[in-house]
Amino acid sequence: MRCPWNSGVSVAFVLSALLALAVPAAAYHTGSTQTVSFQVGENVDLPINNWTGYTFTIATGDQIQYGIQSTSDGIDIFFFDAAGLAQYRADPPQTTQAISSFLNRTQFGGVYTPPSGQITLVIDNVDASGAMPLGTVTVQVALVKLTGGAPPDVFAGIIAAGIILCVGAIAIIVFVIFLIVWLVTRSHRPPMPPPPPPYMPPQQPWPPPQQPPQQPPQGGNPPDQWPPQNP
Repeated sequence: MRCPWNSGVSVAFVLSALLALAVPAAAYHTGSTQTVSFQVGENVDLPINNWTGYTFTIATGDQIQYGIQSTSDGIDIFFFDAAGLAQYRADPPQTTQAISSFLNRTQFGGVYTPPSGQITLVIDNVDASGAMPLGTVTVQVALVKLTGGAPPDVFAGIIAAGIILCVGAIAIIVFVIFLIVWLVTRSHRPPMPPPPPPYMPPQQPWPPPQQPPQQPPQGGNPPDQWPPQNP
């Protein structure tokens, strides 16, 4: 009765050992993500079968500029959307779900234009696809999100400044044209007549007022016969 029991225990132990050996190392990969608003620069130590991720919120026209360097062994980097990241987190990781991938290198650099939405850049020291990790690696990470356009207030300021400059330039041009026309017309204008002489008082006195005619006296002789004379 004891032999079959011992045999069963031995078989279970052997099967457990075989299952443990059959599970790839990538099944034990661990890691976490962090949200990046604009940029990040840091050094990261990644033990074997570990990863780290950086999640960006991407709008239309945004890009991710990246510079990543391993100080020792080759590593992998992946760009995942939300669904692909969930598949990567599973055991074993599904790296084929990546939007883009770069495998088994020590240096990575460039500008990536991902689709809009939640995009995660994963740095991978996991024996799942390209890289064949031998131990802990130190990774230098520099990431920047490049926005597709300036904020609306910046655009409004630029437009307002442009309008002010245009209006000022037009005003200057109009003033210069008016000044040129005025100078040209002034140079061809006939001279002004001389001013009239000042008013002078009359040199001759006014004629004396006329006297009313004298009436002859009533009665008697005419004046030229006074004193009276005989005829």
